[in-house]
Amino acid sequence: MNQIRTLARTLVGYGLFLPAILIGAALQATIIGPVFKNHTFLSKYVYTGARKITGISFEFNGAALEQTKPTWFVANHISRADFMIGSFLPNSSFVMNARFFDWPVIGQVAKLVRIIGTEQSQEKKLQDRGRIIHAFNSGTNITMFPEGTTTDGREVLRFSAGLMPILFGEHGTNKTGDDIKLEKEAVMQPLAMRVKSVNGIDVLNDKDRWDAYTMAYNDDNLLKRIWQRCSVPSIVVEITALPPMNPADYSCAEDFANAAHDKIRDIVCPDQTEARSRRVFLEDWEAQMAKIKSGAEEVRAQPQQKRDYE
Repeated sequence: MNQIRTLARTLVGYGLFLPAILIGAALQATIIGPVFKNHTFLSKYVYTGARKITGISFEFNGAALEQTKPTWFVANHISRADFMIGSFLPNSSFVMNARFFDWPVIGQVAKLVRIIGTEQSQEKKLQDRGRIIHAFNSGTNITMFPEGTTTDGREVLRFSAGLMPILFGEHGTNKTGDDIKLEKEAVMQPLAMRVKSVNGIDVLNDKDRWDAYTMAYNDDNLLKRIWQRCSVPSIVVEITALPPMNPADYSCAEDFANAAHDKIRDIVCPDQTEARSRRVFLEDWEAQMAKIKSGAEEVRAQPQQKRDYE
């Protein structure tokens, strides 16, 4: 019965939703945006559709969100599904590596939900900062995952401060190469994300079960990931919006990023004492995955223990 339910969700959900995204992206780019000057019309439907298909819901203390000043939202990154929090953040665009714009479907989704692509290289640093400055000056808030990669939720990686100097007066460059700076003071608001329940079972303090959401150890095969995502009927993710932080209270961008990291870490991983960088984490992760794959045939040959929430 569970496999029949999963098959139905996969075929009906993704079979209809993904083609709709491609059609919607084309309409947004050619008609809705240029003709009606509305570049956000379809984004809310993408978020809503994604939540319904995956069975993922969010408990969000939205009343605590900053509403009066330009805001840079930062959150820990525990799943590729984290982008769905975008529907709860006021007038905000995600920042993401521009290379994802070339990926099938993901690129179309990125355009629909107004993601800002950055090159994330030293050579393009000023252009990346310029894109963020332009968004702020145009009245758009920013959302970013400063860890730079997803984790399994057992730690919060060191936050990158690469783009944050613009909050301390640094300039960027626009499309024509001219210098630009922030026109208004902006604040940063940390968001702490934790998996609260899976199929009604409380897992807030049981991170072994967060994998139903993080899918950190799952195969990177897209179809397999879709199947596994649809096999879990319901997941609740808790998001805690912490008090906004004023750059004027910190000496530099690095201190600012570290402070935001610590505020999120204290909620997600209160026992964590050190923070690995993204580079070290990925090196360790790749070594760990290599060990897992080397014994994959032996593992597959053994009966798999069924989780009590499946």
